[in-house]
Amino acid sequence: MQAKLICATSGLRLISDDSLVDFQEFLLTQGDGIIKKNFALDFEKILGIHSFSALRNNPYFFSNKTGQNHSELYEISNKSLATVQELIAFLWFVKDNSCNAHQLFAYLPEPEQVIFMDKVTNYSNCYGGFNEVQFSASEIVKAAKIMNAAKELSSANKYVKQQDYYKVENIDPNTTMTFVHKLSYGLRNRVERAILFLLTARQAAFKPMKISLYMNILECLFSDTSHGDIIHKISERAAFYIGDSFDSRMDIMRNIKNSYTLRSKYFHGQKIDHKDYSDVVLSDMAREIDGLMRAILTKVITVNHKEFTDSDKNLNVFFNKMIFGRD
Repeated sequence: MQAKLICATSGLRLISDDSLVDFQEFLLTQGDGIIKKNFALDFEKILGIHSFSALRNNPYFFSNKTGQNHSELYEISNKSLATVQELIAFLWFVKDNSCNAHQLFAYLPEPEQVIFMDKVTNYSNCYGGFNEVQFSASEIVKAAKIMNAAKELSSANKYVKQQDYYKVENIDPNTTMTFVHKLSYGLRNRVERAILFLLTARQAAFKPMKISLYMNILECLFSDTSHGDIIHKISERAAFYIGDSFDSRMDIMRNIKNSYTLRSKYFHGQKIDHKDYSDVVLSDMAREIDGLMRAILTKVITVNHKEFTDSDKNLNVFFNKMIFGRD
């Protein structure tokens, strides 16, 4: 059985109207050329005006897929939406944005029907808002490369042995337990967990929450099992890791400690005084910490992935050499 898959985006603009970006058997484009060529005239009626307008007015992903039956095409469509959403999420590594992709349609010409997949994401920009951001073809390719590099580090994507599964007791017979609940909670490494915290933070539009959740990324990457001032240790390690001068390192440490102070007040139910945390102040904090997270995670994934997926002992050695300069 043949199916034509199409998935609309939001918050994304391609710099050139005739941009065509190849991505894992998908074509990312905009305009109605492919729609007119590949879909029946009544496709608009099948989807409805709202969904069809999202395709015509925004860039979209298109692909031809083949399956043995309807059930297999449904599974292919589900995985395809997950792949598209993963790339959309990794556009953040290129620059701040609020791009999303919610709906994928699989059009089966014979017999004519549509498989509809819907999984809502709500990624906002660093200010917790939503706007359109332009991307070039080369920037999208760059995001895809970082995404693939991150996948190479994924322990969850590797072959999972039987002993890595938990026996999940379904307490409520009316509740469906997904595959992720059956995996060992310790299976994901530091980098994978940091990316999960990133996705959570990016879906928080409220600035104090977004800034607070970003701190989880730093703790995931730069903490260890030793005691002491965890905030100072994480701030220092992050500053030495990404800063290239005395002034830049001091700025990074100050920004992280200020963000930790906000997090402590917010998470512990304390009053957040508007005199200290006006919207302008929070916006500046969010922009600074968002840029810092981008620089750190990009370097971790593309440069120091071996160190950050190594044992805690060896990672501590890496941090000590970085700070104290010992060979």
